[in-house]
Amino acid sequence: VSTQSTWGTVYVKSFVRISKKYLKYLTKRYLKKKTLRDWLRVVATGRLTYELRYFNIHDGGDDAEE
Repeated sequence: VSTQSTWGTVYVKSFVRISKKYLKYLTKRYLKKKTLRDWLRVVATGRLTYELRYFNIHDGGDDAEE
C-alpha cells in the first residue's frame, strides 16, 4: 500500500485487493484514534471514492458543510 497527498487530497494505492468497506473501517478507526471522529465523517462520493466531511454543527444535524 502506498499513499500520496496533494493539496488536501490523499490517494491510497494498493497492489493487493482491499475492499472499499475495509478502507472506510480503517479511516474511521484512524479518526477515532486521533480524536477527530466527533468532527469528521466518511462519505462515499463515487463508486471508488470516499470523502471526509465536517459535521454541520450549526443545525445540529448530520448534514455536511461545504
